[in-house]
Amino acid sequence: MNAELSSVTPKFPNVWKLYPVLIEILQNMEAPELLNLSLCSKRALKTVSPVCAKLGPELEVDFKFNDTKMVVFNHGLGVQTSSTNASWQHSEEDSFLKTWVSSQSRIQHIIQLFNPTNLTAKLDLDIDPETTERMFAWAKQQENRLNYLKYGGTSEEMVVRFLKTFSKCEVLSLTGNLGQQFRVDFPLESTFLIVNQAHWVTIENIWNFKGEVFGIFQSSLRNEDLNVFLKDWQSGARNVIEGLYLMISFEDFDIPTIVSDIPHVSSPYIRRDDQQETILYEVFNDDETMIASLYCQEMTFSKLIIRFSDSDDRL
Repeated sequence: MNAELSSVTPKFPNVWKLYPVLIEILQNMEAPELLNLSLCSKRALKTVSPVCAKLGPELEVDFKFNDTKMVVFNHGLGVQTSSTNASWQHSEEDSFLKTWVSSQSRIQHIIQLFNPTNLTAKLDLDIDPETTERMFAWAKQQENRLNYLKYGGTSEEMVVRFLKTFSKCEVLSLTGNLGQQFRVDFPLESTFLIVNQAHWVTIENIWNFKGEVFGIFQSSLRNEDLNVFLKDWQSGARNVIEGLYLMISFEDFDIPTIVSDIPHVSSPYIRRDDQQETILYEVFNDDETMIASLYCQEMTFSKLIIRFSDSDDRL
């Protein structure tokens, strides 16, 4: 009888032989699927962690905290890959603060699981005071990991605090339409600062900018403002940070008007590549060293680019 049973009872499979197959399956899963699987058990977490760790350097992880009462986790593997997302909240009746508090373990789990090198967050700092404080505390705790931090609200107080608190973040982005009288009277120090609805950004803000790239879109500046700015810089009356890359968009900007009566500006010439045609102007000093270039870029919308080669090498 025992001999008969042994002849028909299948042997338990050697799971280690199946491990390469399992890994291949995991490597073809989407990030949210891996995330959900990692939450099933400690063994599942241990199994998927090596796969998630390999995704980390390429993965773009984006958290959005907003008044929809949801915390949204977006991910993508670059421009060519469409992103997917996962979001969570207990119920529509929950306050955002409750959703925020309950989501913290999940957020921390995602960060530890993928250890992404491209971590971004969009904060809504206008929901309620307690949630705002918790968002600031969370972003400050993640400051060394965050490389893109966005705020789209219209609170002038929050904009000032945002700029001062996260000056060490690699990229800061402001998209809210602030009041016409709003101004910033302290140096802007973020490495890469993008401001949309930038009517409040003045020439003085550009002089005092301490970063590397300054994007000023929908600006209230005019051609004449930039003409005076370039003259002051070229003459040595004022300095900008060495190697500054300045992007500006405003209505009716015109490079010939901007460079009019500025010495040592080259005749415009056209630079072509596979994607676009660029009309380029270059500014030189007396020994024919190029010290700045100006051109119009129209990949997504028309904007003026000014690149300063060396602030110490002028006329």
